[in-house]
Amino acid sequence: MPTDESVWRRDGARHVTVDVGPNVGVSQRSTRVPRGSPAQVVYVSDVRIVGMGDPDSPTVSVSLSSPTDIPAVLNRAGIDHVSVHDHRLLAIYHTAILNVTTDPHQISDAQTLEVECWEDPIPSRADGKSSQDILQDFTDVFD
Repeated sequence: MPTDESVWRRDGARHVTVDVGPNVGVSQRSTRVPRGSPAQVVYVSDVRIVGMGDPDSPTVSVSLSSPTDIPAVLNRAGIDHVSVHDHRLLAIYHTAILNVTTDPHQISDAQTLEVECWEDPIPSRADGKSSQDILQDFTDVFD
């Protein structure tokens, strides 16, 4: 977390932006933090990802036959992922970025999944498949 004065706005709110790739940025919601306060912790749940989560993004809902440890399945399948919190992870599958959420159970004991394609695969790596096809291939890992 930067500590220099450049991250403070005139109204006293702190705003942090981190570039995570081309055309993608992460921006913490501005909050009032008095100058000179200890560094503020940024929780992933307080972060919005700019340019992702389009309402028209392809989405698939999956019901699993039994409680499933989603990160363990992805590890066995060799699919890169990062846990965001107890009910969410991001997976990279054939260069597509997938948002995987569970509710009400945790991602380590999931019975249902909602998988949204946040970023389409790079065309040269998609083998001519659409985002919907990539989502279906991804969810087949859980069969």
